[in-house]
Order: sequence, then C-alpha cells, then structure tokens
Amino acid sequence: MNQSGSWTTLSRILVVIFGLAACKREPQQRLPERPPEVARIQFTGPTEGWPPHPAGRTDVRAVAWTQLPGDLTDSLAAQLRRIATADQRVREALGDRFAFISISPVEGEAKDTVRAAAARVFQLVFFSHTHNVAVEVRVQEQRVQQVERRPGLDVPEGRAEVEAAIALARRDARLRAAVAGLVGSAILAYPDSGAPGFGHRLLHVTFAREGGDVPLYWAYVDLTDGRVLSAGKEP
Repeated sequence: MNQSGSWTTLSRILVVIFGLAACKREPQQRLPERPPEVARIQFTGPTEGWPPHPAGRTDVRAVAWTQLPGDLTDSLAAQLRRIATADQRVREALGDRFAFISISPVEGEAKDTVRAAAARVFQLVFFSHTHNVAVEVRVQEQRVQQVERRPGLDVPEGRAEVEAAIALARRDARLRAAVAGLVGSAILAYPDSGAPGFGHRLLHVTFAREGGDVPLYWAYVDLTDGRVLSAGKEP
C-alpha cells in the first residue's frame, strides 16, 4: 500500500471514530417517581393578633432599628425647607405665592459614611404661583447651592396646593352651603389649548361624603390667579 492509500484509510477510520462519538447520546437523568411536595406555610389567625405571621415560628428576635446618618427625616426636611426659603435667590424665584412640592436626596458617588452623609445634596421642588413656574433648589451643607426655574416641568400637586384649592372652592358662593360637612380632594387638571385655565396651575376639586367614593360637587381652581374658574353639582 502506498503512502496516499495509507492516509486515505486513516482518514476513513478517523471519520468513523468521530461519527460514533457524535452519535453517542448523553444518559438521561432519571425522573423521580413522584414530584416533590411544596412546603405549605400556614399563618396565624385573628386570635393571635395583627399582623399575621407564620404559625409555629421559633427563635424570633427583635432587631433594633437604627437611623442612618444623613437620612431624610421629617425634621431634616423641615430644616432644609427653612434654609431654602430664607435664601434671597430662592425668594426672588418663588415670589410671594408658592407651594412646596417635594424633597429628595441627590445620589452621588460618595460612600455612606458620617462625613459623606453630612455633605449630602438634597433637591427641593417648589411651584411658584406668582411666576407660574416650577423651581428646583439644591441644598448642601446647610447652604443653597443652586436655584433654577424650570418652565414646562410637570410636577405633581403638593399637599399645600391641594389644601389651598379646596379652601378656595369651599368659599365659592356656588358651593359654600352645599359642601359644608363634605370631604374635599383635588388633583392637577390639564385643560385644552384655549380653554379657561390653560397653561396655569389648575386643580380639579371634588367633594364627597365621608367614606364615600362618588363626588357630589366639583370645582376648577386656578392657583396661578388664585380664583375658582367654575363650579357646580355632579350630574
């Protein structure tokens, strides 16, 4: 047999070997005769108190809650609001009539240490009814670092705005007697272009009975102008 024939024979043998290896199937894992049972957790009933907890639990330990340095507490939020509204630049941006909307920490790259927490930056959002514009204020280390008016920024209604809109609606002659004793609520409204209140800070106020879901009376209150545009009884 010449050298060419030897290589041909060897190639055929290798093809057969690799073919057999490729065709060899992996052994299938044997399935269990019965599926595993799902662990059932039973909870305590009303006689064991509220809130419910897993029945039969053991080794329950109370872990003391610790306030982390720099966390946004109610007292810190109030302090930051005082710092912001005491700043001359902020007062000029807000004008005489405004409402506080929200406050949140500005996340940075600093690690969570006492020193980093003291240097945290907080962003406060107001809405100026005087200038009909949202205002963002950044406070860091007890000082106002930045004040910016944000035309066109859509911010949610603040609690003070809801209360102000309800108060204005209650004083309106069309509703004054009818809504006495009713509960008021309010949300932002967005009138169509050309409609009364378009482009202003407009809230839709409704009044309902205590615990009731069906509004009985309504009003549209323009906080930019500080007046009730329309009001009436729900059909």
